[in-house]
Amino acid sequence: MAGDWIKMRTDLYRDPKVILIADHLMGPRSALSRYVSQNLQRDMSVTRNVTRNAVVGALVTVWGVMRHQGARSGDDLLLSGCSLAVIDDIAELQGFGEAMASAGWLTEGDDGLYFPRFFAENNTDPKTDQKVKNAERQKRYRESKKEENRNVTRNVTRDAKSNAREREEREKRLTTEAPSQERHQEHIIPKKLDDDECHAAAAKWFAYLNSKGLEDKNPDGNEIALEEWWRQMGKLSRADFLEAVSESIAGGRWNVTKSRSAHGRSSKAQSEDWIEVQKAVKRFPDDWQKRKEMLGDARFEALKRLGSSKVADANDFELKSLEQIFESHLKDVNNGKS
Repeated sequence: MAGDWIKMRTDLYRDPKVILIADHLMGPRSALSRYVSQNLQRDMSVTRNVTRNAVVGALVTVWGVMRHQGARSGDDLLLSGCSLAVIDDIAELQGFGEAMASAGWLTEGDDGLYFPRFFAENNTDPKTDQKVKNAERQKRYRESKKEENRNVTRNVTRDAKSNAREREEREKRLTTEAPSQERHQEHIIPKKLDDDECHAAAAKWFAYLNSKGLEDKNPDGNEIALEEWWRQMGKLSRADFLEAVSESIAGGRWNVTKSRSAHGRSSKAQSEDWIEVQKAVKRFPDDWQKRKEMLGDARFEALKRLGSSKVADANDFELKSLEQIFESHLKDVNNGKS
């Protein structure tokens, strides 16, 4: 995702703390040296500069994961219930957590790991970022609607005489048509889908999403999302829309899609593994341990390679491509590929 990034200084490679971490990792008694000696039956043979480059890459990986998995505590970041060994696993470097601690970028406490001044030096809180983005999106939408209303007002004034009859009929329709809480705003729904049967199909789809625990995927109640949803549905004919809703509910899909004819490729229902992964990400957005308990080792490892933040931030169209990547990772994991 475009917003899935962290700050990194261009001179990070020359930061004294990076040099200290590299020296710590290269020490003859370090955890990394012992790991290389025990598992590869050889001594460390990389240069100091190569190790510094590896440290920079590992820091970016660790900070990126912590930004989404940790919790803010003032300017610090807390990862509850974890030890330095977890940092080793994330960085894929033995002793990296201990090395970060020796440089002052990490401390281990009774309640977990602390990253001092993480938000002051590295990042903003992703939750705060999302709130700001949502506020800006709503502001742009309100401004665009105001501009549309101003244009309508100017057009009505300019064409008052020629459009008198049309305006009169519109006002009559608005005063005689009874409002209904079950119908959405008239201008949102495409004309060809604006009837009771299509309204009932839409309501059935929204109720289906709620029953699956997918309230965040339900556009009903969000004016911008709802208008976009009806716009997409308007690309279908009335018959295809009604059929697509029925097919999507029966197929356990997360969005309304129409199967292609026998001459084309058929729509594919989401796999059970992918559905469970999305549920885990939604249910435990900040607790990777509970996600692992829910998914098991193979699916959790495939999700880890994909990135849980990508799944959490994706829209319906992006989820389709992410599913293919996840299934590929899962196949590699099951086949023992790293």
